Amino acid sequence: MAKRARAAGLKVFHVAPEGFRRPDGSWFEYPLEAPQTGDIVVRATAADAIGDVERLLNKGTDNG
Repeated sequence: MAKRARAAGLKVFHVAPEGFRRPDGSWFEYPLEAPQTGDIVVRATAADAIGDVERLLNKGTDNG
């Protein structure tokens, strides 16, 4: 999907905390899959990041 979006000239946003907390409290890290130069990376859960994503989408518009 990201490849097709880039080909269409669209911005690609990656929203992922790049890990999660295990039940024992330890952190399990995982890398993002294939972010490219120019992609926007928001290292948070979708629930926590929605306000940041909205601001990034509005950046450079009359709304932001």
